[in-house]
Amino acid sequence: MAKQLTFMLILFIFGFLFLHNSGYEVFAADLFPSDTTDVDSSKALPNYYKNVDIKIVYPWKEDEPDVCSNVSCQLIKQKDLIVEIRVFHKDCTDHIMVKPGLLKFEIRNHDTKTLIAEGP
Repeated sequence: MAKQLTFMLILFIFGFLFLHNSGYEVFAADLFPSDTTDVDSSKALPNYYKNVDIKIVYPWKEDEPDVCSNVSCQLIKQKDLIVEIRVFHKDCTDHIMVKPGLLKFEIRNHDTKTLIAEGP
């Protein structure tokens, strides 16, 4: 009797996991409703800039800078020093830690090419 009960419990758990992970949308939607709120990130984030070009130069490859063109970014500051750059792409967010001697950066407006910020 105990073996049969254990078997039924294991069968139930595997069935639940199968339904949960199989993409059965009705089952997943009932348990985990998606967040459909629309947030204007330009108003919610301080030091947020849209349509910028970011150039990052690392000391070990100064002749090949990393360039992100026409993206949005947020500058994270501590005591008026930029400590992190968050670059918002369509499908992901890059977090770039800024430390003196580790990298140099330059952020410019994409359209006017005016300098917004630069780092050590």
